[in-house]
Amino acid sequence: MRPPNLTLRITGLRPPWSQARPHKPNFFSLPLEIRIMIYEYTLVDPVKRWEKKHDASCCWLTTDPKKTQPPPFATMHVWICEDPFSFETEVECECAKRKGVHLLAANRQIHAEAASIFWSRNTFYCLDVLDVIAASYGIIRPAYQRLISGLSIVSPGEGRHIDHEWEFAKRWGAENYCPDMWLYFWTIIVPFKSLRMLEVDIIMLTVNAGWVEKIMSLRPQLAIHTVSLQPFCKTMLRDFSTYPWRFSCDSEAVFYVKMTGPVITAASAELTRGGDALSKLGMDSFFQKEELASRINAGHFDDPNNSPRRPGEWRLPHGFDDDNSGATVTLGDGSQVRVQFYGLPFSESKRRENMRKKRELHENQAILFGTITLETWRECKRFQRNRHLEIQQAAADEAKWRRRHLHAGPYPFVAKIDMERVAAEAQRDSEQANAEARKRERKRVIVGKNHRGQQK
Repeated sequence: MRPPNLTLRITGLRPPWSQARPHKPNFFSLPLEIRIMIYEYTLVDPVKRWEKKHDASCCWLTTDPKKTQPPPFATMHVWICEDPFSFETEVECECAKRKGVHLLAANRQIHAEAASIFWSRNTFYCLDVLDVIAASYGIIRPAYQRLISGLSIVSPGEGRHIDHEWEFAKRWGAENYCPDMWLYFWTIIVPFKSLRMLEVDIIMLTVNAGWVEKIMSLRPQLAIHTVSLQPFCKTMLRDFSTYPWRFSCDSEAVFYVKMTGPVITAASAELTRGGDALSKLGMDSFFQKEELASRINAGHFDDPNNSPRRPGEWRLPHGFDDDNSGATVTLGDGSQVRVQFYGLPFSESKRRENMRKKRELHENQAILFGTITLETWRECKRFQRNRHLEIQQAAADEAKWRRRHLHAGPYPFVAKIDMERVAAEAQRDSEQANAEARKRERKRVIVGKNHRGQQK
């Protein structure tokens, strides 16, 4: 039987770079539902900007319970210029920043998939209406303006300009600040078709009642939350380099109080009765703020007839700190308002926790940069722990001695500790001296042997 024809094909080995590589899964190989969950977790901020606290490594964080600390939202400055238009922000503290916004700049596909989640699921916070006007004019695209659902504008009050507002007064002119800018603000937010929540000062509603009714008719689902943010400054700093003189608040002696008012909806009685009802609501809010300010100046909320202290001074009501910063206050007319404090001193427990976090951060950085080893750090911690236990045990023994022997004189254990410490130091010095003497003796013997060897 004839064997079959065999064909032998000889080829060279393929180089490694030309071989097919195994396919590695990337981010876009995940299902769209999983990617949307990642976008929501990264871009949606669950904590309001007004409620954010300083990190343990922040330079504005203070451990002194007698000093206030500026909240993170009050450490931002905005620079706006009309011609040519520019909008710049400068932050002295990054604790209030959104953490995952850089994901939108990864590539175009991620931006196309996640931009709608970022603009529609977050509430955007501003310290002034000019922030919104400038951002809508030159930063936020019209397509994204239609997605915004929450907007909060809480200004520190009329005539109480902080550094953030002062830049606006210099750039735009103080004569155009109020109320023309408020009227322009209502025209700016007309394209915000998805707006569901708007948080503003009550005075913005009373001055532009007609525009408020128009906006509510265009957006029946909109709910306007009335708030008022008022700073209380104890120490005023005067800047003589400008004329007229510029006054600013000492950051370590100022805190903020936010008073929450009624919620205005399309079915509210204030809107159905016209602008007079809104004006009355604004006057009631003004008197409530004045009464609340006098009570804070007096140092308590209880007595509505208590006269305030000297102008410009305040005394924090008893029991309020960073952990306990909210209260419901009953005013003289029987109305109840909800107040929230920002920038209060730390409580004792929070102060200890922040000091512990800061110490751990410094220790981890020292170990990372090699200035201290892990073994040395453990030895230091062990010594500190033993020293702390020794002091605690000595205090407990002294208290036990005093309970048992009320008239026995000084506690003898203190003298015993001193004697033991002196004896330990003397023993350590003696051992060190003996070691040095033995070292000198060995060196003398070695030198003598070498000298005799050279003579031979």
